[in-house]
Amino acid sequence: MKLVVAIIHGDDAKGVVDALLQREYRATRVNSSGGFLRRTNATLLVGVDEAAVDDVISLIRLHTKARSQVRADGAAAGSDRRADVRGAVVFVVDIEGFTRL
Repeated sequence: MKLVVAIIHGDDAKGVVDALLQREYRATRVNSSGGFLRRTNATLLVGVDEAAVDDVISLIRLHTKARSQVRADGAAAGSDRRADVRGAVVFVVDIEGFTRL
């Protein structure tokens, strides 16, 4: 069993969750914010068999996009400091299992 933890840009989260549900993957969405850009993100938790990990990551890749955003510290300094950000950061963690109650 694997736990896929995906930190996704807030604008992309709905599309990713919809795609996962369409393929019958269950996901838990937790709203979060990043320390670097201080923007709204969504952290998705998806428990899957090891064979499904590549499919889940492919869906995330398909429904997210890289973008350029103004850095939080740039606004305070009065300069337009931009940062290129990826659509998602994905962690895959070994787990012994999970139980739906």
